[in-house]
Amino acid sequence: MKIDVKKLERDSSEKLRFRENPSGDAKELVRHFFGMSELDVIVNPVAEISGEKLSEFNAAVEKRALGYPLQYIINEWDFLGRTFYIDENVLCPRTETEQIADEAVKYLKKIISAGITEKPFVADMCCGSGCIGLTVAAEIPQAEVVLCDISEKALDCAEINRKKFGLENCRLFKYDVFSGFDEKLFKPFDAFLSNPPYVPDEEMEKIQTEVKYEPKIAVDGGKGGMRFYSVLCLNWIEHLKKGGFFMFESGEGQPEKILDMIDKNKFDAKSEADICSVVRFVNGIKNK
Repeated sequence: MKIDVKKLERDSSEKLRFRENPSGDAKELVRHFFGMSELDVIVNPVAEISGEKLSEFNAAVEKRALGYPLQYIINEWDFLGRTFYIDENVLCPRTETEQIADEAVKYLKKIISAGITEKPFVADMCCGSGCIGLTVAAEIPQAEVVLCDISEKALDCAEINRKKFGLENCRLFKYDVFSGFDEKLFKPFDAFLSNPPYVPDEEMEKIQTEVKYEPKIAVDGGKGGMRFYSVLCLNWIEHLKKGGFFMFESGEGQPEKILDMIDKNKFDAKSEADICSVVRFVNGIKNK
């Protein structure tokens, strides 16, 4: 049947008016279901669309209108220039999280060019879809990268992405961060990266609608949202090499508490704002 896709997109945007980016979401759904870019819709607004595809599209609009994440509907999302497979078993990648991978890549390139190491060892703990660790592995092919998560389903998603990008310099395995450092599986890190669950459990009922659809195991950070940082600061960054780099993502108001957990005699650490000027990250270098 002939469909005025431009009008359909406009009507869908209106249905999505209570979402953060209704127009952008409508355009993305048109691209995904009909294979039409924004330019395609402008140049050829009327297209031949099957009834089945139209029904799938309308059902997706209704799901999105209820707050169901767009990433889960289209099963993909871009992260630092690469399109990752995303499903309901992992946290949806956020733009701000790109900062971790970006800064880690810059640091690793610096130590490689300085002759400090030829094959850096990197960990992405609580890896989810693998967007952080796999980006590092792709950008630094000489690196050895381990990606760990307690969720087997999350690791299945990360493995799909590893294969998608053809990365052979990675190891993915199930591991509980609270088990601590295992010398049989790990060695001293050149970079240790993590975006752990950090929403305070007392705020779980008040979180954004989209986040309520994300796996609780990837979101709930326990009392005050700080459950993971104590073990990361006390049991993991201790195993960085001298001069090694670490970086964590956290929620508003948490970075200063994380900094209080870090041994100032061993680490030069600081908090850092994201692209929206929200102080969200803690990173640093091991100096002893």
